[in-house]
Amino acid sequence: MSIDVFGRVLNDKQKHSRGVPGIGYKLTEDGLDFDIEDRRLCNVRAPADARDAINFETLYFNINSISEANEKVKNKFEAQIIELERKNQSARSSSKQMSQKKDLVEELHRPARRNYPRRRVDVRGLDETWQADLVEMIPYARENGGYKYLLTCIDIFSKYAWTVPVKSKTGKDIAEAMKSILSKGQRVPKHLHTDRGKEFYNKDFEAVMNKYGIHLYSTYSNLKASIVERFNRTLKNIMWKQFSLQGNHKWPNIVSKLTSDYNERKHRTIGMAPVRVTQKNEKDILKTRFAQRVGSVSRKFKIGDKVRVSKAKHLFEKGYEPNWTTEIFTVRRVARTDPVTYHLQDYPRAADLGMFLRRRTFKSKACGRLPRGKSYQETWRSGLC
Repeated sequence: MSIDVFGRVLNDKQKHSRGVPGIGYKLTEDGLDFDIEDRRLCNVRAPADARDAINFETLYFNINSISEANEKVKNKFEAQIIELERKNQSARSSSKQMSQKKDLVEELHRPARRNYPRRRVDVRGLDETWQADLVEMIPYARENGGYKYLLTCIDIFSKYAWTVPVKSKTGKDIAEAMKSILSKGQRVPKHLHTDRGKEFYNKDFEAVMNKYGIHLYSTYSNLKASIVERFNRTLKNIMWKQFSLQGNHKWPNIVSKLTSDYNERKHRTIGMAPVRVTQKNEKDILKTRFAQRVGSVSRKFKIGDKVRVSKAKHLFEKGYEPNWTTEIFTVRRVARTDPVTYHLQDYPRAADLGMFLRRRTFKSKACGRLPRGKSYQETWRSGLC
């Protein structure tokens, strides 16, 4: 029995346990529907907060909606991660490419030596190898009956020289001038070394070479036929002194006399006048002036190495431009010369490029290529050893 605060007896009422509402439950506006006969909830609308009741269908729908939403979020995050990884990979690839490009630029602008030991011109006797060249005298053609050029030849062993004035550098005129030298002196070389000018490489000049059994060849050096070039300098020095004496530039009538004076003058290299060198004393000259140099031979590269070749730059060319070729070449053979030379070939075309000194090449580490401007055929052809 229970009493209130005033002492009155209160009737005890049965307490209802929590659960499904009983008979007489009053429906409210919250959307809760209750089946009185079956004593069960028959419909529950969307709950407003966490304490509201919910039926299984709504619960299942909400769970699936949450799963779908989570799956969409998951897929979205995965797509973002994939895109981020792609961007990072692209950035790493771009960074790597930029690094390789910088390495390539460093290689191309690497300083290149211009002065270094070169191979000697090796000859074993008199008239074994001659060198020939063409001297331009075009500015003085009017004073000299139209003669514009001077063909010069020199025997490398004896330093004996020949000169012939010519009016043009056509193959026919140069061939006739060369024929006059060969027929006049009764001396014929085994080899003739020239530059790659068209005045020497034509059918008329080739016919003369075949007639006398002479092997014509050229090198790709920027020095070209260096010994005859040096003779040209000496001859010009003598000619210009004579021009100052006579007060004009008439040279065809004096060049023969000046050449004879040169041949009769003592030459520093052989220790005597070129005209005095004969087959009798050539062995003595060979022993004293062309003795074999003995030295250690070190090989910088091996067969299969990838190398670049320095470009031939002249006196007034820009020093800040690339010094080395963008093309990469392969070492095909190592020649045991002094200094060592390397036989190179162009890898894609397997073209034979000839022999190069170590100072003209260096081993490449950067494998990329910059956009090509001037082709290497225009640069390397003018500068070998």
